[in-house]
Amino acid sequence: MPLTVVSCCTYLTDADGVDWRRPDYDAHDFVMAVKAEPFNGHAYVPCGNQLHRIANDNRDIALELFARMAAPVGAGHGLVRPVALVPLPNSRSSVGTLPPRTLAQARALAGYLGAGATVADVLRWTEPMPSARSASGSRDPQMLFDKLTLVDAAFREGDRVVLVDDVLTSGGHLQAAAARLRERALHVALAVVAGRSDRTQVDQPFAARVETLVDFVPRH
Repeated sequence: MPLTVVSCCTYLTDADGVDWRRPDYDAHDFVMAVKAEPFNGHAYVPCGNQLHRIANDNRDIALELFARMAAPVGAGHGLVRPVALVPLPNSRSSVGTLPPRTLAQARALAGYLGAGATVADVLRWTEPMPSARSASGSRDPQMLFDKLTLVDAAFREGDRVVLVDDVLTSGGHLQAAAARLRERALHVALAVVAGRSDRTQVDQPFAARVETLVDFVPRH
């Protein structure tokens, strides 16, 4: 089954020779704020016909803005209640460790959606993983699938699940997570992310993007 991914913004990465515009910096800093990472200065994020100013001292607001931006677009692609929101584990979120930072994103989105939206923090790596941003971090969905496991998963067959992550790059992590959840006969057709990384400058960084990842069938 293909996986649809809704991204709230597009931010530049590894774009040599490109003159960054103010909205490019804003999209980058919005993603940093969602990831609870510090950034320089402040960002202006358009949401609900307003510009919202985000700085390090109020960056938690980025989670609320993520939810408000993702929900309307996602609604047209299967983000409807009842739904279980499953956060993707970051590289250090292995079995027995602290929850992933994406748990805060999933909780913000569930709070915005209201009754019928729940959070299921059930995915962990079997061991700490190298960061995908480093040269040693893999984005191969098969390798990632083999290292991914479910913990305390209380689902019923056919339950609707939506994946939640901070960034979409290659899509390998989302493909692996969807495949692991589908083993439980769950309906996993959508993921929502804060930012889509891109080496090409887009006209409107805060225009929502909807993409489809090719179907991934793991080898066992």
